[in-house]
Amino acid sequence: MDTTPPAHAGEPRPRDAEATRRALLRAARGRFTVLGYDRTTTRDVAHDAGVNLMLINRYFGGKPGLFQAVVAASPDPLAEDESSRGDIVDDFLDGLRPDAWPEFGSHPMLLLLRDSSVDEEIQDLRTLAMDKAVERIVASGRGDSGGATAAPGPETRLRAQLLLALFSGVVALRSMAPVEPLASVEADDLRSALEDAIDALIGPARHTRPSTAGEETVTRSRAEGPRSAPIVVRAAERDDVSALVRLRVANAESHVRLDPVVYRVPESEAVRGHFQEALSAGSTVVILVAEVAGEVVGMVELVPLPDPPDHQILVPRRAADVHTVVLEGHRGEGVGSALLTAAERTAAERGISIIHAGIFARNEEAERFYSSAGFRPRGTLLSKELGSPSAG
Repeated sequence: MDTTPPAHAGEPRPRDAEATRRALLRAARGRFTVLGYDRTTTRDVAHDAGVNLMLINRYFGGKPGLFQAVVAASPDPLAEDESSRGDIVDDFLDGLRPDAWPEFGSHPMLLLLRDSSVDEEIQDLRTLAMDKAVERIVASGRGDSGGATAAPGPETRLRAQLLLALFSGVVALRSMAPVEPLASVEADDLRSALEDAIDALIGPARHTRPSTAGEETVTRSRAEGPRSAPIVVRAAERDDVSALVRLRVANAESHVRLDPVVYRVPESEAVRGHFQEALSAGSTVVILVAEVAGEVVGMVELVPLPDPPDHQILVPRRAADVHTVVLEGHRGEGVGSALLTAAERTAAERGISIIHAGIFARNEEAERFYSSAGFRPRGTLLSKELGSPSAG
């Protein structure tokens, strides 16, 4: 594979500022796409464009600005917003054809895939470009779901990122490190495999739609495991107390296995009394349950917190603690995300502006789950063990 950037030094010198900018962008595209950011020099770009090196600083402010301008001016290798998943496949396959980018010279994704610069500004630019591509994939899923406008949950974004990783890998293995037969197969011959991958990751069964009053049905794609029954999220009722107790005790037992010094298994009757009170008239606690094939397999509890007293320095904000539990046999199926998404919407409807998930040390699974849903550290809770009180 020829890795020599196209040279333009023999072309006539541009006569005006706009022509100079175009020449520099064209030369920089070739260098950045083939060599990457770090190995591209502004001197080589200026030479290829047939202009004075100082003009890069004048028009772009330096190498980072030049790279940013190249990325901004690059054609979009994916479909436009609000298009369908079919358009995503069509546009991507069209971009794999040898004559797809006559002005650009190579696939635009190579700009972002070539060796990763340690420059923080360039890394941020790459991340922004990738985020926009992810949003476009997510939007294509909304376009195929009958116009649903609910904000995408963490699993939806994760699946869109995985699909972008697939696209990026195809481009890389056809251009940067050619691997057969992928490197030479006709673009149209990839269609079936790509459509299967998209159907598995963000296929037609990934949207949430209203069911009966107070319920939501989340239909899962086949990528989420062998179970195909939909997840029904609804408000908990008093008839669910036994199932809630089972969930809380099972959750406690798994925590005790993590750290028996920190966690304990509460008495079932105490747990039952808590849920009976939480579901009684006048309670401000919100409990939602998730059903699969008629079985309650998960719950989320939203506990509103009191406003800070007047003498404290915290700005009053309506807040709540959130606790999510999913039976071990149903984790990784989207149950937790469906519950948390419903809890966030319910909290917002009640005027709650912030929710907290308290996680003790060593519960890495819970930390990953809430982090993937957009939860971030907020302050630090410092503790000091004082030991048992001395007698007398």
